[in-house]
Amino acid sequence: MVANIRQARPEECGALTEIAMRSKAHWGYSAEFMLNVRADLEVRPEKFMPGFHVYALETENEMIGFYSLRLESAESVILEDLFIEPQHIGLGYGKRLWDHSLVVAESLGYCKLTLISDPYAEPFYAHLGAVRIGETESNALARRMLPLMEYVFDSARAWKAKIAPGLK
Repeated sequence: MVANIRQARPEECGALTEIAMRSKAHWGYSAEFMLNVRADLEVRPEKFMPGFHVYALETENEMIGFYSLRLESAESVILEDLFIEPQHIGLGYGKRLWDHSLVVAESLGYCKLTLISDPYAEPFYAHLGAVRIGETESNALARRMLPLMEYVFDSARAWKAKIAPGLK
């Protein structure tokens, strides 16, 4: 199936939110849990403001996934969302979105990408080169800890090794 990645449009917020909800529910979370995370997963128009990049993956018939990047600092960007429709999980579309997010982030001059992972998605991100650097508490459920992960671009690693060997 041919799928293309394009910049999402603000009027697609509702559709993107529904993709996020279906994708999250794929992992077997309860209806109560899904109700609690809806506010965190909701894609709002302000995500489309300058400096926030949202990209959709679509076939000629449907939108099947998306990701978004949000500025964290001059050196770092946050992967805010990366969701795939459940029937398309495991077919390589998540990796395509991940790879695209890295190209966009690095082309904008960022040295690293951070993300808060769902525990079920942590192996996916680790396989693609992200490293767990800690944990952070879930906004949706008190005392639920989520993996905090980071991907450092090769160019940043090379700079640190060449210019600033004492930095980690």
